[in-house]
Amino acid sequence: MTEQTVPGMTGYDIDVFINSTWLRKLRGNEDQVVVDITRNLRPGANKVTFIARKGNAADARSSSPAHVFRVIIGEGNEGGGNVMIDNPILRFQKTAADTQDATQEFTLTTR
Repeated sequence: MTEQTVPGMTGYDIDVFINSTWLRKLRGNEDQVVVDITRNLRPGANKVTFIARKGNAADARSSSPAHVFRVIIGEGNEGGGNVMIDNPILRFQKTAADTQDATQEFTLTTR
């Protein structure tokens, strides 16, 4: 699931890989994105990699650390057209103040 203070302000797009397989690109100008990744996980340790790429600096809409693009992976439920993350497990975020591309890898252990 993604959260943004204001969509498009950070200038980042984030590629998500699970066990070295590309899952999708999360675009900074999108509204909230919710993806069920259950079928992409295997029992035991799973490698989750986020690669954040900053767009062209000339196109930057903000440089404020208050503008945040966050990706949350966790356990939750769906009901009434809403998705609730009850147990956030992984969090990755970039702000408009960040200027460099970034890669971060996590291990997610499933049952």
